[in-house]
Amino acid sequence: MNPIHLSCREVGGTALPSTVPMPLPYGPNNLCSLVQVWGRVQPESGFGRLVISDGSTVSGQPVKVEVEMGPFGELFPVVPGEFLTVTGISTATPGGGRAVTIRTPQDIRRLLPLDGPILLY
Repeated sequence: MNPIHLSCREVGGTALPSTVPMPLPYGPNNLCSLVQVWGRVQPESGFGRLVISDGSTVSGQPVKVEVEMGPFGELFPVVPGEFLTVTGISTATPGGGRAVTIRTPQDIRRLLPLDGPILLY
């Protein structure tokens, strides 16, 4: 199954009648869908926590996506500023924010180098 490629602002999308609305919704509802997003690791990321942003905004507000890593968080150290692609299930945080839940550690890929051709490793 191939993921739906989304910008960070499209994760979650607009609410269906039976779901809790996401703050600043954008695009069609995609909760519980397999998605792929990319972005730069944000400073609030750290050991076991990953937050990315591709620079997109909704109504002038910057959009960030929390990556729910479950037990894999300790296996994937991140450095703020590096670029990643993340494949996983589109979800929402308990506070209603955008999130993607990975299935395996291989769902997170680093993009390198920053100033030349993009290579996946």
